[in-house]
Amino acid sequence: MANSNGYNDNSGRRRWSIFLIFLLLLGFGAVAVWFWINQETPSNANQPIEVSHPSLEAIPEPTALTRKPVSDEQAVEAGTLSRFNDELWLESRSFIGTDENGRTANLRIYILSQDYAWAFGEGRSVEKETSDIDLSSLFEGEDFRDRFCTSDHLMAIGTSSFEGPQELNHRLARTRGQALVAALSRLKLSCDTGGPTLLAASLGEHAETSPCPGRARCPEATQSQRRILLVGVNGSEDGINYDEALWSGMRRFDAGEDGFFRDFRLADYDQFEVLD
Repeated sequence: MANSNGYNDNSGRRRWSIFLIFLLLLGFGAVAVWFWINQETPSNANQPIEVSHPSLEAIPEPTALTRKPVSDEQAVEAGTLSRFNDELWLESRSFIGTDENGRTANLRIYILSQDYAWAFGEGRSVEKETSDIDLSSLFEGEDFRDRFCTSDHLMAIGTSSFEGPQELNHRLARTRGQALVAALSRLKLSCDTGGPTLLAASLGEHAETSPCPGRARCPEATQSQRRILLVGVNGSEDGINYDEALWSGMRRFDAGEDGFFRDFRLADYDQFEVLD
């Protein structure tokens, strides 16, 4: 009888031990599942991710620049540009643009010093040695104001360097042209004669590659592709189509017929679009 009772007691304890082990394993499993779910689903999963202006698409093999950018000093020495406004701006000689009906306008390119460029990937920011510059401050000075106020029309041209998707670069170029017009609109208030009619244009993205890896981002190497450009119009005939006149004048500029500034050509960019 004693042996029979001892056997039953051991059997009961064994069943309880197995049951407790089962509960512990079940608990550990539940904790592991909870941890795995929370590990794979972060709390910020539904928040938008900010993306700057990198080139993330597949890129071709790198191609070296076919020519080095012409420096401002070289252009001044060659006589294709002259400085004004305490050397902050440079200007080309006057050249002629003609529309399809033969009406003409006198055009002149104004280009901001090479120390400045549109900030890489930004539509409204200009920088000098990585420091942001107030856009309106670039149009101060009597020399610039005199040229601005005596122009019939002034076209602000947006450009983009080649890095990144073409659609993004076209949008950046348009935004930059419009940003220049917005800043110049405030300067018109100081003109005695009301100032010029302001137009914005986009040349799109630069067509030339650089020493960077393929189309990867390299803002230092492509700064010259993001220069700040304006075109002044003076002495135009009545009824002239300024879009056509600028196009023909810039094409003549490209051909080098009049010895213009050779570091900027219409053919360097992939579009010509006058904005509303």
